[in-house]
Parts: sequence; structure tokens; C-alpha cells
Amino acid sequence: MFMNDKSLGPQAQDASSSPVRYVARQPILTHQRTIVGYELLFRSGMEEQFRCADPDQATKSVIDMTALLGFEALCDGGLAFINCTLETLRRGHIALLPPEKVVIEILETIPLCDSLLHLCGKLRSEGYKIALDDFTIDDPRECMAELANFIKVDLKQTSWDDANKLCRRLGSRACAMLAEKVETPEDFAQATQLGFSFFQGYFFGKPKTISFRNAGLESLAHPNPVQPDLASPIRLVS
Repeated sequence: MFMNDKSLGPQAQDASSSPVRYVARQPILTHQRTIVGYELLFRSGMEEQFRCADPDQATKSVIDMTALLGFEALCDGGLAFINCTLETLRRGHIALLPPEKVVIEILETIPLCDSLLHLCGKLRSEGYKIALDDFTIDDPRECMAELANFIKVDLKQTSWDDANKLCRRLGSRACAMLAEKVETPEDFAQATQLGFSFFQGYFFGKPKTISFRNAGLESLAHPNPVQPDLASPIRLVS
């Protein structure tokens, strides 16, 4: 976690000398366009892409930011979808956050192993939700579908035929199908028709970056940024 202001000297508490931290969020919606939560994404600055040589540190940073700022501030009180690495799951960092508010995204880059299955089963029993990210037609994680609350399918990496097969094969289970990279009205209409229940993509909104410096949140687009308290409204930067 980040250091509490009370532990810092007067000079260190000067907001202008404190490092700015960033996190981006992108909404996740129902077919009725009701926002149920946000995917929270690591950012090292105002650039739109993920830039970090250490995925474990990126996950830890997002968890810290969420614990520090709270779900009302970052997710409007909704769910936080957080990409987690195997190492951060092993170290128990996610325990900083309340299980009823968190969806742990299991990336396709995490090798399927007994440790992953055990950890996900334990986290589910504790009340955390699980999402299998970038699920494909021949995904080796299909044995984890019974543990998952959400199956996320990238519409730009998956044909409509394969997306249809996935919905038919997995949609009848307890997990919900979530379409990613929904970029046009046609994508939304087609995904809805196939049976997807949740949606994420540029059609609804690009990730927006929140900047944070000690005492509050600020928009770095402001030429002379001020330091509001946490009670102030969040300012977002596209």
C-alpha cells in the first residue's frame, strides 16, 4: 500500500513533490446498457497503452489504488474487474479488497496448473468472482468454466462462428458470457443476438485515465492542477 500522509514529514507531504499515480477504467454493461462495473487497467502515465515491464507490479499497483481510493470513487460503487497474475494470487494481494466487489480476471497468458485451479477454487469459496479473459474456441482453461462467473471473448480475435459456438457451449452454464472489443452498433447487435449478456468496448467508451496525487484526484489536462480531497468528484481524462 502507499504510505499514509501522517507518516511523512511536512516537505514530503507537499503534493507538488509527490509522484502522480494512474489507473484507467473502462465500463462493462448489460444489454440494456446498464453499467455493472469497470475493468481497471494499469497506466504509468497519460498514454492509452499498457506500458510496464513487470505485470506483477502492475497488478499490485491497481489493487493498491483500488484499496486506497475505494469502489465508489473508481467504480461508481459497481464491480472492479482486475487483471491478476498468478504470483499476485499466490501472495494474496487481492485480499486487500472486499470479495463482493471484485472480479478476478485470469489472463490467457497464465499457464493452466494445479496451483491456479486451487487458488481460483479458494477465491470463489471466499466470495470473489472469476472471469476467464480472452477465451478462445480451443481454450485449455475450459476445465475452469465451472469456477468462472464470466467468460470474456475478444470479438476482434474470434470469428462470429466461433463466438456463437462458445455461447452455445458455455452460455448454458452458471457463467455469463461477456463480449470484449465491441466497437460498433453492429458488433453490439450481433453479440446480443448470439447470447452475450455483458459487453465492453469502444462502442460504449474508451478507457479513461484517473490521476492521483496524495491528497486527491486530478486531471493532468488542467494547466494548473489543484489538489482536491477524496470527497471531490473524480476527473477523468480520455
